[in-house]
Amino acid sequence: MMLIPSVLTAALALLPSTAFAVNKSASELTSYNPDTLPYNGTMNFCIGAKNDNGACKSTDDYLADLNALANYTDSVRTYATSDCNTLENLLPALSQASHNFSAYIGVWPTDDAHFGQEKQALSQFLPKYGVNNIKGITVGSEVLYRNDLSASALADRINDVRGLVKSFGFDVPVGTADSWNLWAAGAGDASIQASDFIMSNDFPYWQGQNTSNMTNTFISDTLTALDRVQHVKGTNNVQFLVGETGWPTGGPSYGEADTSNDIAKQFYHEALCQILKKGIDVYYFEAFDESYKGTDSNVEPHFGAFYSNRVPKFSLNCTQAS
Repeated sequence: MMLIPSVLTAALALLPSTAFAVNKSASELTSYNPDTLPYNGTMNFCIGAKNDNGACKSTDDYLADLNALANYTDSVRTYATSDCNTLENLLPALSQASHNFSAYIGVWPTDDAHFGQEKQALSQFLPKYGVNNIKGITVGSEVLYRNDLSASALADRINDVRGLVKSFGFDVPVGTADSWNLWAAGAGDASIQASDFIMSNDFPYWQGQNTSNMTNTFISDTLTALDRVQHVKGTNNVQFLVGETGWPTGGPSYGEADTSNDIAKQFYHEALCQILKKGIDVYYFEAFDESYKGTDSNVEPHFGAFYSNRVPKFSLNCTQAS
């Protein structure tokens, strides 16, 4: 999460469902009146590979996560394939949940050894379980923001993963996720070109925004990133999602940004529900509180839309704000 100053055989492979395609220009979406629009985008959730106590999740743990989310979404986002045996344990859960789930699965592209382990997990478990429940593969998360790789080096790894997946006979969208301002500034153009989809991460909390500014900041940031992606792709018809956003319900303030359940609820219903009406899918960071993160940060354990016991903190229905 960013801190911004500002087998199945190949013959059974099916194209997974992809993100809702944005087909209006960013400038058109800016002028849309949300009060007159349907909710064309979908709200989804990021989930971690560890339980609240820091232990790696089993398939049963993922099933409990997915069943808790089933009333609100049918899609989740994860961050690695080999870490905590994520792919091995998650893929069975996706098809066994109370209703069929899909996931954007993550591949960690650094360092070389870790990237090799991630590809090995893909090689082992995609042929075993197939890709019917995989919506896409996200190579890296904020790699450019952390300056872990250049945009061209990341593009090479995106193409590498796409080639590996195709070698199994599967056709799965492959893209990446990074901070909205990296996309907007043009620093990631090579990665945009290489990607089938782009995720834009944006946290007005980490920009120190108060409740009067957080919604406009989020909408403006997201559409600015979209505008750059559309420019680089040369078309308005792009696969573009919000890959991470959210608001902490506890922990310290950051600049003018305070933390509470009420503020998180306001951000969710004012900012995120509005972006859904512009036809952009959202992955909320994150589904569940993770207390083990408290060893590193006083605020990171509190980004969940749900408490660690999988009870929602506030209404997650865009048509019901109370």
